[in-house]
Amino acid sequence: MKTQTTNISKTHLLWGALLLALVLFPMQMLPRVLGQRKTPPNTVTGGGELFDAAPFLTVGTFPDHVAVGDFNSDGTDDDAVSDRAGGVWVLLGDGQGGFAPAVFYPAGQIPEGVAIADFNKDGLLDIFLADADGNQVAILLGNGDGTFQSPLFFPAGTQPTKITVGDLNGDGLPDVVVNQLFDTTIAVFLHTKQGGLAAPVFYPVNLNPSGIVIADFNGDGKMDLAASNAGVDADPGNTVSILLGNGDGTFQPKTDFRVGFQPFDLTAADFDEDGRMDLATANFGSGTASVLIGRGDGTFRRQVSYPTGGGYGITAIRFSSCDNIGLAVTGAGTFILVGNGDGTFTPDVSNVPGGLNLAAGEFNGDELRDLVVVGGTGIGLLFGEGHGSFHAAHDFVTSTVCTSGPSDAAVGDLNEDGIPDLVVPNLDTFCQLFAFGVFLGDGHGNLQSGVHYDIGSAPSNVQLGDVNGDGHLDAVFATPLANAVAVFLGDGNGGFVDHGSFSAGNFAWASSLGDFDGDGNLDIAVANLNDGTVSILLGNGDGSFQAAVNYPASDFAKFVGAADFNGDGKLDLVVADSTTGNNIAILLGNGDGTFQPAVFYQAGSFPNYIAIADYNHDSKLDLAVANSGELDVSVLLGNGDGTFQPKVDFPAPEAPWRISAADFDGDGNLDLATANAGLSGDGTTMSVLLGDGQGGFAPAVNYHTDNDPHTVAVGDFDLNGRPDLAVTASLSDTVAIFLNSPESPAPPCGSPTPTPTPTATATATPSPTATATPTSTPRPTPTPRTAPTPRSRPTPAPRP
Repeated sequence: MKTQTTNISKTHLLWGALLLALVLFPMQMLPRVLGQRKTPPNTVTGGGELFDAAPFLTVGTFPDHVAVGDFNSDGTDDDAVSDRAGGVWVLLGDGQGGFAPAVFYPAGQIPEGVAIADFNKDGLLDIFLADADGNQVAILLGNGDGTFQSPLFFPAGTQPTKITVGDLNGDGLPDVVVNQLFDTTIAVFLHTKQGGLAAPVFYPVNLNPSGIVIADFNGDGKMDLAASNAGVDADPGNTVSILLGNGDGTFQPKTDFRVGFQPFDLTAADFDEDGRMDLATANFGSGTASVLIGRGDGTFRRQVSYPTGGGYGITAIRFSSCDNIGLAVTGAGTFILVGNGDGTFTPDVSNVPGGLNLAAGEFNGDELRDLVVVGGTGIGLLFGEGHGSFHAAHDFVTSTVCTSGPSDAAVGDLNEDGIPDLVVPNLDTFCQLFAFGVFLGDGHGNLQSGVHYDIGSAPSNVQLGDVNGDGHLDAVFATPLANAVAVFLGDGNGGFVDHGSFSAGNFAWASSLGDFDGDGNLDIAVANLNDGTVSILLGNGDGSFQAAVNYPASDFAKFVGAADFNGDGKLDLVVADSTTGNNIAILLGNGDGTFQPAVFYQAGSFPNYIAIADYNHDSKLDLAVANSGELDVSVLLGNGDGTFQPKVDFPAPEAPWRISAADFDGDGNLDLATANAGLSGDGTTMSVLLGDGQGGFAPAVNYHTDNDPHTVAVGDFDLNGRPDLAVTASLSDTVAIFLNSPESPAPPCGSPTPTPTPTATATATPSPTATATPTSTPRPTPTPRTAPTPRSRPTPAPRP
């Protein structure tokens, strides 16, 4: 049959771009209009993370700062997270990297800075907060069991946002120092010895002191103060002020030392191990960290700067008992500087997520220092591996030409070397990069630079399979603006040749491959978004397809998958109806390429994607549905006759957009992974829900991603026999590889870290005649087995 092609005019491109914008963004925002967004529970499961990435825990409304301490005396670090919505969240650690449900304590109006110390000398840790809009300090006394009393309040000048605690007058009691936002002073509170704080005494520094530390900088045994002065955008600061202490809680006039522009935070430690305290600042304006080596007399050598790409928060950290003191700087990412022991630092290549502020702790019992980073809607846990390395995903840019908007990803061995590769289509119509990228894997979890191919119309979905019977994987793309699917034939070396496009229905959004008529050739099923139909294009076995036949399926067909739901040996279809109908449709196949009328089942709000597998070991296929209009996944267990039981919902954060299934923890039960794009395309997490083998799933463990994760695909990218994940992020133009690596103890001090060697076992290539994979990413088909909103106020410069 002659190849059918579709030409697109500039006018069509413009209208198509507008239509795609309506599909991708207002559809995600619609649930906010229809009903108020649910707040996910602040519940976190423990028990060791699976992936080399940062688990992300949703905490509160506007989390801002974090401090670490053992609040219940169980020997495990806990977290206190300030929330600008009016209080502090306490998360008790379980010692295995997990936390009990977060508990909220109201405390002030807009608390920001947080510190930990024993205020009343009862041997129990208390929480100190800087309440910016309340112009006060709040102290919550600890009960020793992880709970806290109602706050005590003390007036604190003007808009304190940072707080630090230490013994400034040598009486053994903790005193308090806070900054004054957009002012030129810091405030010192001495402990009254009667359980209170004396009236503050103000000391001049420079404009907008944004970070404060207490340390002995001149070696006289008396505590001194250091303040980093950020200034404002119109007058950016670039100094640190040192105020030497007199030992009685008073301080000498400041001495200034130059650092980078807009130092938002600072930390003190002995970086060169000479017994003298040094300083380091995180410089937001210059995107650097400045290191000031102390001379031991309260003065410092000239700064040495290290590029960090940003700078909100900074902390000194000894990554393991055999490491030198290093630095962690957070901003758009968290940048690690490994200490050399002589006051110099070596940047580490770890790519870990960033945030507003951070703190060090030991959360998973491996005796290696970890980091907790706060920002967005929660905290990210960066589990240390020693020597400055942290569990982190590997990011790869999908396009350097312009904004690409990766919309999907499919895994397969494209060059037949036994290593999984990726095909990533790009949907960004405004860039008009109507292309897909081919990223070959190296077997170590890395991807080579992408090779791009022009399609001619924006692709929203990709499927891999051998459509021309030559034994090589080919690629089929849904192109909604062209109302068609585009076919590219693979050459077995990782390259592709355009084989033309074939007409489908109105706004062809998603596709699935399978042999629907039993002739041994792969056919295509296409979900058509605008006319609510599924198009069936029967394959001729040479890469061409017959004219489409349409079947009514739903009002807004967003997904189509193929599998045998009734056990008759004939492929059936499942379609997701991503409108207010909130249905999924089952079309039983007749085995000759035709299908019976759709039967509908209720799913969650705006079902967007479906993972087909046997989740309860009864040898019957079940459905797991990602509901993009709410915060959950619906599971419908199959009866084996093509019918399904009513849905059961399981929470997942930030509106799951895509879903995949695999046995991630190796217990023999299938688990789920979701890419959480968010209700307004503002999501930044990927979630893993571990299956119990009975159709149920544990609470989600969340991992930080780049902006707007759209796809989660399964493949063993490092050849260790465990399923890894590839996550595309549409607004960041990246695909991230999350490696699923068995946890192993850190090497002893002085022992070299062995280089892992890939196994010789090759990943399986999808069979050209097998039933099609039910999701957009080819993966092994499982074998059947028996708070309040804070007041707004003008912010002349980014908040430190």
